[in-house]
Amino acid sequence: MTASASKFHGHEGVASWDRTDDIGRNTWFEATGTRRDGSSYVVTLVVTGDGFTGTSDIVFDVDGDRIRSMVISP
Repeated sequence: MTASASKFHGHEGVASWDRTDDIGRNTWFEATGTRRDGSSYVVTLVVTGDGFTGTSDIVFDVDGDRIRSMVISP
């Protein structure tokens, strides 16, 4: 089975992810790479803690100085 990406839109979407998947899970993020892809920024993270662990790309689509959406690839 292939895992699907998790998509979050705007401030409330990112805050929702933080509340459900990050806070209280002893999460540690280590950025191992960054790149720009058009108007998006891709950050490769190694994640450890009591929730998800592994390596994922997080794609941030931005509008000026604000995050429009965040997509976490498995």
